[in-house]
Amino acid sequence: MWSADHRQALLQGKPINLPVDKSNAVRVFISSTFTDMCMERDTLLDKAYPEVQAFCQKLGLVFEVVDMRWGVPTALTADHTSTELCLREIESCQRISLGPTFIALVGSRYGYRPIPRVIEEKEFEVLLAKYCSDPSSCELLQEWFWKDENAVPPVYVLQPITTHLPYYSDTSPANRERHEEEVLRWSKAEERIAALLRTAATWAAEEGLIKKEAKHKYFKSITEWEIDYGLLESKQGDAHSSVFIRDIPNVQDHCDRQQVHKFVDVASDGSIDREAQELLASLKTKIVAKHSKTLRVHRVRWPNGVLDTRSTDHTDYLQDLCQTFIQDVKQQVLRRVADRHEAQDEMCWLFEELAHHMALCQMKRSIFCGRVELLTNICQTIELKNKCTHTPLVVHGPSGTGKTAVMSKLAEEVRKHLGNGTVVVTRLLGTSSQSSEIHTALKSICFQVSLAFRLKPPLTHVVNSYNELVQFFHRLLSAVSKKNKEPLVLIFDSLDQLSSNDGAHRLHWLPKECPPKVHLIVSTLPEEYNILNVLRGAIPSQEYYFQVEPLSCEHGQQVIAMLMSTVKRRLTDQQYELI
Repeated sequence: MWSADHRQALLQGKPINLPVDKSNAVRVFISSTFTDMCMERDTLLDKAYPEVQAFCQKLGLVFEVVDMRWGVPTALTADHTSTELCLREIESCQRISLGPTFIALVGSRYGYRPIPRVIEEKEFEVLLAKYCSDPSSCELLQEWFWKDENAVPPVYVLQPITTHLPYYSDTSPANRERHEEEVLRWSKAEERIAALLRTAATWAAEEGLIKKEAKHKYFKSITEWEIDYGLLESKQGDAHSSVFIRDIPNVQDHCDRQQVHKFVDVASDGSIDREAQELLASLKTKIVAKHSKTLRVHRVRWPNGVLDTRSTDHTDYLQDLCQTFIQDVKQQVLRRVADRHEAQDEMCWLFEELAHHMALCQMKRSIFCGRVELLTNICQTIELKNKCTHTPLVVHGPSGTGKTAVMSKLAEEVRKHLGNGTVVVTRLLGTSSQSSEIHTALKSICFQVSLAFRLKPPLTHVVNSYNELVQFFHRLLSAVSKKNKEPLVLIFDSLDQLSSNDGAHRLHWLPKECPPKVHLIVSTLPEEYNILNVLRGAIPSQEYYFQVEPLSCEHGQQVIAMLMSTVKRRLTDQQYELI
């Protein structure tokens, strides 16, 4: 899990892109159109999932299936967020699954093609220009798409159905008639809006006003969105996915009229939707071209064009599908488990702890702004004291003033003053089991410093004794200083978050003097557990104390702006005036 480069960077406290820590869950997203794959999904549920679940349990793993057929809330449908929900679920599987993440069942239906929920401002206005001489079409598009000026860049957003049709989601018996009427009204409006956007997108692409890829999203089905995100565009690729294609020869010609709409895309007039079928053929071509290794094709023949679920051919197909599914999942799980075991060693606990604090620091720094003078003063004091014996520095301030953010930013800033080779040890105390008690916190710190400076780590009997570990910690700082190589900076944020075990708040463990090239910075609340007064008794000189003041109104606005920018949002000038 941790490469040599990752380990070295973590030991030195250097910012890196951390690998995602996998859970003990095998979480698989099942993608397919619904009506034509009901039997396959039901058979997998009855026959395949229980066997895979039992297999995973023997390995100490949990098997989870994400199947959107099992319930997409009506509110999500009314808000047009079903596609986004599916993609978020796929991303979740890719992030945490120890094994396969995505399995697609592809038949002869391309599936539902939703109207894009969000369209960038310039693109929407290009499409709208197509209907400048058609007031009714312009009015319909502007009725349903509203401009969102808080988005960066500005976008037009398809409004929830209930904005104009309040009874669309009301299934109460008292309003059944109104509900059914509005469901029909939306169906007609949706069909017309989709046609207007597709016509305009085709025209805009031909005129060179939008790219071909931009045009395609107006024609794209949810299933293709899922397959693109989970398979074709995934960095994980073949190793964590499988595709099962069910091929029914000449299904369009042989399927009877009562069944055809279940297995093939049909238009509103009941005819075969040729456009959707062409899009499906293109999608299958992409799958075959890019992922032939994970592709499983099952050819199913229907006698006289009628589905007979009791036929031997159909039973054999479903049985083969289950066995192949089980085999693929087992192989992928075993491969991932073997990779994890190979990467583990006796020091994994340490690197997991370091990664935890690094990730928290990176998150805090991502929304940090201001405090330039405070950070400069602290860094200049550290630089000034680098070649002589000095006391620890103390950062203090009321709750909510941003001390943890300052300490996280300081972990990054000190290298600019002491050099890029500086080893920075950061603990956001109380945020993990290893950092909630001083004994375990010192244990991880001693191991990190020892490994970073290639010194002998503490022996087991030292680690097990709190007093001996404190003594080892003090000697270790002296040993680092005597090596006279790179500086060491230790950052202890939120002393008040430590447990009181081992007298942690009395600070007997804290060195009152730091040798040259070793720096210790702590932060605390001003009154909690009397910690600040204990520090003042041990470190009387005020030049080593730095108070974090509450943010000014200007800095508050900067924080708001930065927070909103992380989700590509902004406030307008009028909204800033209100706050």
